[in-house]
Amino acid sequence: MEENNIVYPISIINNKGKFDFKWGNKVPDKEKLFSLLINKEINRINEEIKNTTKTLYY
Repeated sequence: MEENNIVYPISIINNKGKFDFKWGNKVPDKEKLFSLLINKEINRINEEIKNTTKTLYY
């Protein structure tokens, strides 16, 4: 979600070699956030379908 510019890291805590991240949300409206994520995934799937070869198996 960070690469989609939806969340951003607030802090990174090193806890005995394990990293704990705290994230902030750039989209305060949850409904809008979920619609952004769903639409992005739908677009990705549509592109994948468009780029696959049409093969018919018998």
